[in-house]
Amino acid sequence: MLNLIHGFLVMAGTLTGVLVAYSLDEVLLGWILDSTGYPPRFLMGILFGGVGYLTAATLSEEFEKWLERWLPLISAVEVVWGTSGLVLGLVVANLFCIPLVLVLNSNPVQFQIRSNPLLSSLTLLLPLFVNILLGSVGVYMFTRRQGELRGILFAGADRRGFATSKVLDTSAVIDGRVVELIRCKILEGPVVVPQFVLHELQFVADSSDAVRRERGRRGFHNLERLKELRPRGLEFPPVDIGPQEQVDAKLVAYCRETASMLITVDYNLNKLAQLQEVSSINVADAANALKPQVTMGDQVRIEIRKTGKEPGQGIGYLADGSMVVVESGGDLLGQTAAVRVEKILQTSAGRMVFANLIQEPRDDTVRTGLQVVNGGNPSSTG
Repeated sequence: MLNLIHGFLVMAGTLTGVLVAYSLDEVLLGWILDSTGYPPRFLMGILFGGVGYLTAATLSEEFEKWLERWLPLISAVEVVWGTSGLVLGLVVANLFCIPLVLVLNSNPVQFQIRSNPLLSSLTLLLPLFVNILLGSVGVYMFTRRQGELRGILFAGADRRGFATSKVLDTSAVIDGRVVELIRCKILEGPVVVPQFVLHELQFVADSSDAVRRERGRRGFHNLERLKELRPRGLEFPPVDIGPQEQVDAKLVAYCRETASMLITVDYNLNKLAQLQEVSSINVADAANALKPQVTMGDQVRIEIRKTGKEPGQGIGYLADGSMVVVESGGDLLGQTAAVRVEKILQTSAGRMVFANLIQEPRDDTVRTGLQVVNGGNPSSTG
């Protein structure tokens, strides 16, 4: 296919050069005949045809390299949007060419054109140039702005078939919680893991550090689970975007150009994406938002598992993993106690709950875990 395009472009360049040569002014052709003694049209046809051939061959070679580089990176969605933009661009181009052709075919203009062969040639090439220009503009606009166009064209419609692609970074692949989100169909659409993310994951898996090596292997295991869940919806495009060397910069650039959503556990990467107006989700933030909550004054029953740092303190844990510090609970090690929440402290490492012991109620108003009560009114935060 690429060879066919190359041959077509070279032939078009050569024919254009010959056409220009045969459109030269008669005075110039007579001067060439007097100077060289050779047939001027034949001589200029060879000269301009050779220039057209070399120019077209050079441009065709660069175009072929561009196609070989970018065609594997183009998804089926981009092909659909690009084709739509091309069709619309050609329609607009031909609507523009209709009055142009009518003007060029009018008698006064035709008289001027026939007196100048070069103008006659340009009138043949002008509609072709307009079609190529507007068709290219249509393809560019529809592929670069597909996210905005999708929102305009399908506003209020069923968008399940047009779900945004989810791009995973290395931290999200290793974390693994995104696999459960996809399994539960909370995240829809194609899942994309660019190959430079795979290379970084392989670098982690090959690390000499045992902890990093285990993290990398867990990441590959999570990708295998994803492939089982989405056998046709998991893509590994060989993305090569710009000169950026940092993986984070490449991720943000790829998501911006493809109107995709970035899924990460990296706080800084999430902020970087938001600053550049790239849609992103921090899995850690989503997990914290889904955690069952307790409020001050709630009563819960927990197991005292160990003693605290301060004398007399006992430590227990809620069902979501939040640590509860119980005053005067150190003597109840290994026992289940009813406590009242007095203070909640949110830190970067997690949430800490401070509570005091209360008397065991006679009724069933205090529930184990996170089913809590306030004044006898049940309050479920799960």
